[in-house]
Amino acid sequence: MNADRRRLPMVRIEKAYVFDAPQGKRRLLDLFEGRRQLIVYHFMFDPDWEKGCPGCTGLVNALGDLSMLEARDTTFV
Repeated sequence: MNADRRRLPMVRIEKAYVFDAPQGKRRLLDLFEGRRQLIVYHFMFDPDWEKGCPGCTGLVNALGDLSMLEARDTTFV
């Protein structure tokens, strides 16, 4: 599956995506922080919920040290 994904063509993203980040509003390109790859995790938290999604919370709690990503030219958001 990874090889199939790598063979997919690159496409230009035309939409001006804007995200709320701890640093304020950021464009998609800004999220890369100058690196070649970006991993995006969408943490689900409905405004009506008192706590975040249990699955999302479990994943984030188990992430551990991500410092090795920078050496691999990757940003995690």
